[in-house]
Amino acid sequence: MTLAEIQSFISNLGFPIFMALYFMYAQQQAEKRQQRLLEELECVQSQLQETKLQVGQVLPAAAQTFENKKPQTEELKK
Repeated sequence: MTLAEIQSFISNLGFPIFMALYFMYAQQQAEKRQQRLLEELECVQSQLQETKLQVGQVLPAAAQTFENKKPQTEELKK
């Protein structure tokens, strides 16, 4: 909207109506931003969950590998 259109709009409808419409518009924009933020947070949360699952699968395998190499290390120390 241009400044002339805004002035015409205010002149025709009145300042209180213009402010009410402006606040409704601002609220809609804030809700859209909030929705996008929530979607991004859900994406990050799912990625974090996936990473936790991957780590949960890797740690037991790493512990098993460490246990398998432990006797070899003890033999080398002797």
